[in-house]
Amino acid sequence: MSKSIYSLLLTDNVIDALDRMAAKRNMSRSALIDEILSEHTGTANVDNMYRRVWQQTETLFDRMRTMQFVNNAQVSLAQVITSLPYKYNPKVRYCLELSDEPHTLCTITLSTRTQNPVLSAVFGTFYRHLAQLEDMYLNNVGATYDNGKYASVLYGDAADPEHTAAQIVEYIVTLDGMLRAYVCGDGDTSERLFVAYAARHNAANKPRLLPQ
Repeated sequence: MSKSIYSLLLTDNVIDALDRMAAKRNMSRSALIDEILSEHTGTANVDNMYRRVWQQTETLFDRMRTMQFVNNAQVSLAQVITSLPYKYNPKVRYCLELSDEPHTLCTITLSTRTQNPVLSAVFGTFYRHLAQLEDMYLNNVGATYDNGKYASVLYGDAADPEHTAAQIVEYIVTLDGMLRAYVCGDGDTSERLFVAYAARHNAANKPRLLPQ
């Protein structure tokens, strides 16, 4: 959605109140004014939809002690940070980018860079195995992996922010559980977690044949 620069003559105490509101919501003054005016005029605003998705996403992640949701300055971006039960507790980041493309929810990039060559090899094997599982069992996810990163695109109807947030959180929680099991040497549990997720994810569509 295109945006332009406009000059507004506003009362000082109104600006003070706007700045306090913007600071509480981690928004710029312009973004807050744009949101208020779009809601007042009933004008569609994709940024507002993004914010509602992140609000729902943050609420869901607040229940999980091991995962930290972080809102980025750019409204379409956010990230989830966690660590693995491995030597020195290496950090894992899930970078999230909401999409305004039709039938596309979000691109989720799993980043697991490490200086440990053994762990790096484990990550590479995990990525390859995950890509195979996604290709076998998921109806509407596209994935690529390279250089310590694994990127998946979640497809679907983005009209409902609550549903979009739930889809994002379920996918990340599944991947995180799989990765935790995999680095501990439990590949079977890792695969079972994915198959269970795929069965739920494909429930609304015609599912592919899943193993018993």
